[in-house]
This record gives sequence, C-alpha cells and structure tokens, in this order.
Amino acid sequence: ADAKAAAKAAADGSDENASAAAAAAAASAAAADATAALNTSALSAVLSSQHLFSVYVHTPPNVTLKAGSPFAGREVGGRVRAAWGDHSVVEATRALLREALSDPLNQRFVLLSEADAPLYSAAATYAQLMSEPKSRINACAVPGQDRELKRFTPRMETAGPHGFKKENWRKSSQWWTLNRKAADALGADEAIDASFAAHCVNGFDEDRGENRW
Repeated sequence: ADAKAAAKAAADGSDENASAAAAAAAASAAAADATAALNTSALSAVLSSQHLFSVYVHTPPNVTLKAGSPFAGREVGGRVRAAWGDHSVVEATRALLREALSDPLNQRFVLLSEADAPLYSAAATYAQLMSEPKSRINACAVPGQDRELKRFTPRMETAGPHGFKKENWRKSSQWWTLNRKAADALGADEAIDASFAAHCVNGFDEDRGENRW
C-alpha cells in the first residue's frame, strides 16, 4: 500500500509527497524484515532450548538451508527430489521417518507440511500427543466410507500371512500422527513399499482399462 501511495504521488506530480511515501514504504519494508528476522531468531532459540520435540526436515537433495534458518542442520539424509502424486513423496516421508526412528526417545511421529503452523503451545501439543496411545490416520474401515477401490490393482498385493490384500486397501491423506509401534512397522516395511512403487501409479492402469479413473 505504501509503494502504491508513492507511485500515485509521483503521478500527481508531487515530488515531496512521493519522497515521503517512498520513505514510508522503505521504513515499512525495513520493519517487516526486522520482524521476520526477530521471529526467525526467536524460533531458533525455542527449537534449541526445548526438549519435548525433535525436528527433522526434508528438502530437495541439492538444497542446504542457510545458517540463519531455524531449521538449518536439521535436514535428513537420503533426500530425494519429490513430485506431487509420485512415489517420491513416500520416499521422502520414509527418509524423515528413518531419521526420527534412530532416536529411541521419540515416541510420537507427526508429519507436517511446510505450510503448517501451530495453533497451540508446544506443551499442550505434547500433552495431547502423549495422552493418546493410538495413531491418528484417516485410514479406518468405516461403513459407507469411500475406499477409492478404483485406485486399487491386484498387482499391488503381497504374499505372506501379513501380506497386503484388497481388503486392506485405503486411500487417505498423507498427513498422520503415528505411535512408536506403527512407526517401527512402517520403517521396517520393504515389500509393500516396493509393490506400491511399482504398481500404485498416478495414471492409466491396464488392469482396469478406461475404467481406471
């Protein structure tokens, strides 16, 4: 708004007003930069001093966060270049989970996007997570729920008494909270992940032909 005021003042031929508006715009931008720097510094201090959470970050493999970032040094190993609707998103998630599972003190695992922001304090969030023994994931067998079976292909099934079958199929959001038992199971799995990587694709599937979607 300040920049628009400066442009309007200049268009009106008022050099004095334009200069004042430009100075106000510069001051506003400087204040915004100072506020952002203060917020970043405060977040860095909070992350460094708290003991309730461990933070892990997945960035593209060619990206290293700058020293001023509160998440610098928290990048996980084994990073991949992820693309929407692609199995690379699963690979990125598993890379985060492997890193988090390496710390035996971690008992709850929350997957967040870069756009997420906390609505409650760290202490309240921690208390809520630790008071729930079960995982939170939108993948329960609820009567009447659309399981998106049109996305299933028998080629995704895996062998064995605990193999993946059609009745196990669910389609849900990737955002979840897992307890340690579920996280360990996900981290240890290789067979289902390999099957999904090969057959659970975002596109045409010869098993269903034109009815795929």
